[in-house]
Amino acid sequence: MSKVLVTGAGRSGTNLTAAMVRATGLFEFFEDSGSEDRKFLSMGRLPARYLGKLSSGNKGVNKNSVGRMLRLNEDLLVVFTVRHPIDTCLSAIARTQPKGSVPFTDSEVKEMPPGATLPGSIKVVRAAQRLFAALALEFPDRVLKVRMEDSILDFESQAKRLAVFLGFSGEIILQDVLRLNAKPQHKKRYGLQLRTEQVGLYKRHETIFDGFFAGSGYLEVMRKELAEVACYFGYEIGDDW
Repeated sequence: MSKVLVTGAGRSGTNLTAAMVRATGLFEFFEDSGSEDRKFLSMGRLPARYLGKLSSGNKGVNKNSVGRMLRLNEDLLVVFTVRHPIDTCLSAIARTQPKGSVPFTDSEVKEMPPGATLPGSIKVVRAAQRLFAALALEFPDRVLKVRMEDSILDFESQAKRLAVFLGFSGEIILQDVLRLNAKPQHKKRYGLQLRTEQVGLYKRHETIFDGFFAGSGYLEVMRKELAEVACYFGYEIGDDW
């Protein structure tokens, strides 16, 4: 049976995608490392039914370290999550502001991490694109790109696509995924449903997160700096929004 690593830039849908993998019943988080398995890169042979989630923005995550694990574990598969690069940055900046500094963050950090800044978030997204490109080139049959927007807007098709990649003959049930993915505060706030409002944040950048980005000029910088990444992953980055 295969082992699975779910990776991608923070706020690109790694939690949702990991829940989809878990919903097959074939895999489980290693030692309950549901948040981030920071032991992954230092491990050798992975245990049976291994599932790890590790943001590509973590220290030491690069094509060499992940490639090493893929070569050591010939049954390891990588599910790589992506999201519109501007949405990824907007969410990363807003959601990882220090705890208590803004009403909409669910972060537990007390100081703002590098990825919560404009240049830091752009750097993380660019690095994720380079990592995906390198892994997909060397291990084309063992790396699957999953776009967060597709999982939300066309769950059934994406679930079938993921199941085939994982060698799972059954059906990935949406309610099972939502139950596994939802944080307690999210269950209370949103219920068990896919949150379509997470798609296309860039089109509402002036009003999202209580107007946090209004007048900031961030969008213009992101458009310029992330145009290549957006094009690579098939996203628009036009001038009409």
